[in-house]
Amino acid sequence: MIRTHRDIIAAFGSAAEYGRATSIAYEAARKHAQRGYIPAKYWPDVIAACRKRGIKGVTAEVLLAGLCSRPTAGDAESSERPAGNVNAAEAA
Repeated sequence: MIRTHRDIIAAFGSAAEYGRATSIAYEAARKHAQRGYIPAKYWPDVIAACRKRGIKGVTAEVLLAGLCSRPTAGDAESSERPAGNVNAAEAA
């Protein structure tokens, strides 16, 4: 079941294939895959490409719900920062 932007990109098989299918430049498609986030300006192309490829369940509502399920910047920052590194603002 497709619930997140990562799920949508993965349904294409690779970031490169996602980019080809949606006419999104490879570097942008790769960044979408890396971040697990598809900017709203690409949603119409993504929805159309999914329909064309038979990837079911991809709608604007699903894309919006995928945004709501993303971790906040603070969550991502704290989980991605290696142990021992201190944020200067936190140390002050």
